[in-house]
Amino acid sequence: MKKTVILLVFLVIFCLVEAQEAKIKIAHIGFGKTTEEAYFTVHNTGDIPITDVTAYVDGNISKTINQKSGPGMGFELLLYLKPGTHLIEVRTPEGAYDSLEINVPGTKKERPTPVIEQVKSFLDEIKVIAVIGLVAIVIIILWLLLRKPKLRI
Repeated sequence: MKKTVILLVFLVIFCLVEAQEAKIKIAHIGFGKTTEEAYFTVHNTGDIPITDVTAYVDGNISKTINQKSGPGMGFELLLYLKPGTHLIEVRTPEGAYDSLEINVPGTKKERPTPVIEQVKSFLDEIKVIAVIGLVAIVIIILWLLLRKPKLRI
């Protein structure tokens, strides 16, 4: 009986230790002002906190983030990349690893105007049209009120 209890305790402890695994996930979320500024999110998808996330670009260390990230938490990562295809990897001392491949366009042109700014511009144009319309209506009403009535004989 004593051996069975010890075996069960050992099995439970082993399962608990095995269940706590460091996992990490990287995702590309977009580019900055130029296509060379690439933004990523790095999330801790494991069961234990992670620290000191190291980002590699094509096998070379690019950046180390000295930040503790608990399970379910994440942070943003900015990397400056030259045009072409790159392998982005993230690793932690706890053994977490993930990678993705990204293609950076060859142009250094400014990004197109975001949709939000285009909508703001359109709303500004509508405001101007509405003000002109209101001024025209006020002028017509004043003209109708101030014109001389014809005398009927």
